[in-house]
Amino acid sequence: MIEELNKVANLDKLDERFKCSAELKVGKEKVGLELKPTGIEAVEVSEPDVKISMTTEQFAQISNGELSLAKAYMRGDIKPEGSTRAVIGFCLALG
Repeated sequence: MIEELNKVANLDKLDERFKCSAELKVGKEKVGLELKPTGIEAVEVSEPDVKISMTTEQFAQISNGELSLAKAYMRGDIKPEGSTRAVIGFCLALG
């Protein structure tokens, strides 16, 4: 899952201000993530800055570049919970 996200991640716009953690839930699978200017890494997260849930179809579309996280968020298809700064960071990284 992390490899797919890093393939489409645009890290040029990120700096240390957007460093954050997330809990990503795709279908029934959950993974802890850390967003850094150098990439997205899998980590243990006890208190994530943001929780993002999506379907496996949405994840597939985001990871192959068909759908941007920002567009899905703005349309209300994905409803993150938590820090707005973290949501913006992930939206910048994943379109």
